[in-house]
Amino acid sequence: MLCLSVSQPNEEEALAEIQQFQHQVELIELRLDFFPSLNIEKLRQLRTCCQKPLICTLRTHHEGGQYTKDDQQYHRDLRLIAEIKPDYIDIEYQRAIGLNIPMILSYHDLSDAPLDLIDLAQKMQKTHAAYYKIAKRTNQRSQALELLCQRKALPENFTVIPIEEHEEGLRLAGTLAGNALNYTYVNRSTALGQIPLSLFHERYSHISSQTKLFALLGNPVSQSPSHRVHNEYFRSLELNAIYLKLLLNHDNLSEFLQAARLFPIQGLSVTIPFKESIIPHLDEIDDEAKAIGAVNTLVYQQGKYLGYNTDGKGALDVIELYTPVLNQRMLILGSGGSARAIAYEALKRKAQVTIIARRIEKAQQIAKAFNCDYATWDDLDNSEYDILINATPLKLPCSVFKRGTYVMDLTPREGMTPFLKAAKEARAIPISGYEMFIKQGAYQCELWFPPLG
Repeated sequence: MLCLSVSQPNEEEALAEIQQFQHQVELIELRLDFFPSLNIEKLRQLRTCCQKPLICTLRTHHEGGQYTKDDQQYHRDLRLIAEIKPDYIDIEYQRAIGLNIPMILSYHDLSDAPLDLIDLAQKMQKTHAAYYKIAKRTNQRSQALELLCQRKALPENFTVIPIEEHEEGLRLAGTLAGNALNYTYVNRSTALGQIPLSLFHERYSHISSQTKLFALLGNPVSQSPSHRVHNEYFRSLELNAIYLKLLLNHDNLSEFLQAARLFPIQGLSVTIPFKESIIPHLDEIDDEAKAIGAVNTLVYQQGKYLGYNTDGKGALDVIELYTPVLNQRMLILGSGGSARAIAYEALKRKAQVTIIARRIEKAQQIAKAFNCDYATWDDLDNSEYDILINATPLKLPCSVFKRGTYVMDLTPREGMTPFLKAAKEARAIPISGYEMFIKQGAYQCELWFPPLG
């Protein structure tokens, strides 16, 4: 159920927010710990005007809230709140008292200590409540997914929330795991990772425990448009699926994939820095991806992750909308997974490929693997080419660009990047990396949903 958490500083502003937005949600949570004091008459007015089931919450600072008064005053205020007869009172597990009001029994752990979720849930159920909520800080995506996997074994009236900064995806994954409550906000969030109400209705209102989960795996991921592109694609085809972005540290890749198998995440896009390092952790790998030596797509099948690469096909398909590549001189800048995939596909289509990388040994490795040419970075100004592909984040001197050639920048940004603007000023023909991003993403969807292929 979607619950609007109202955290205004006084009764008047809280009432205005409730009246304006209550028709868009199923529950209202009134965060009374944001009020400087409680006025019983004004609270009664709030209660009367709230047309949806009302949760009253008085969360202490230690538990992630704003309430700072002593325990005696806390219990007096809880009894005062009970007088307006809300539908539920959210009370911390360690502070539960009898109020003759249905409870949401909460547990908030903001420490880094490990948590035995199943054991805690069993202990909490010894105190009768309408709903149970467990919020636990996690430092790794693998830990968060493990918690949500365990949540699937709990009763329907449980909500488990892994808490991580700037990670709205974990809230949505919780809904897929069967969480009873999903908290949202309008003006001010009351916890890390909450999703604004407007954004929820725009992108995520369709999700349920039956929705299939897909995600981008990388570091960094904040600038990627992948979640917007894939979710729009899913919506256009009326697929019950959702796509999230997951930031991951390199040191827990294996643990993350194991948790992702259990959840499961049905498919993953892979970006830097994992396109090559992820290969040893996969169950199977497509022959072309194996030859490329890099993976950008994972498909979940029968408990296993299969690796593929759609970067090369996506890039070359877009380039050939502008010009054939047969017998054309193609200069590829970079030595990462994308550069390798494009070189492999270009050679398949009979282009004449030269690799240039800042580290000459990296360029030599690709040239040796694919039987193509390489050059040093110092050779760049004097290189002859028909097609230039930039698979690096570097800014190049204008002297590199040549009139009448085709220039692609792999940066997946709509519009002209500074690199492409410089190429256009030199009378080269710019090709957006965003076009390639869309095309390779369509190939990913065909792998995730075979009937689309």
